[in-house]
Amino acid sequence: MRKEYAWVPGFRYQEARAQVLQSFLDRPQFYHGDAAVALIGVQARINLAAALSRLAQ
Repeated sequence: MRKEYAWVPGFRYQEARAQVLQSFLDRPQFYHGDAAVALIGVQARINLAAALSRLAQ
């Protein structure tokens, strides 16, 4: 993702990326269908939280 936005200054990229990731985390669910939510919903939240944590460093 970062390579596609290499022209954006680092601090701006981090701010905007964090906002996008947080907007995903704020959703009650990412996937439609109970099977998808059960199988990958929890892991998706873990991955998004980890990505946000890395951006904050």
